[in-house]
Amino acid sequence: MMATTMGWGTTSYPDGNFSKELLAIKLRVWGFEECYSVFDITDTNLCAGGTKGVDACEGDNGGPLIIEQDSGDVLIGLVSWGRDCGKKGFPTVFSRVSSAVPWIESMMATL
Repeated sequence: MMATTMGWGTTSYPDGNFSKELLAIKLRVWGFEECYSVFDITDTNLCAGGTKGVDACEGDNGGPLIIEQDSGDVLIGLVSWGRDCGKKGFPTVFSRVSSAVPWIESMMATL
């Protein structure tokens, strides 16, 4: 599955400049076991990317990971962390939004 992430983070690593405009890229979403073989993640994480030169990077933290569905776009993750932006075989780790739905719903109920 492909997903889109966006941000104003650095455009190269390690010495890149922050973008002056919102940039978006498409990333391949990894399966849990595939990602776990690279990083010690939990079920509250998901991974995407891992293609050389195409990645979220410093300054993109908190940015969305979105999939397109017929019913509309769905937020599936938030940029959390990674290793050496844009390094082949090393995806970005995202916070998995579905794991936080009960908490999100409880917070929304207080508004």
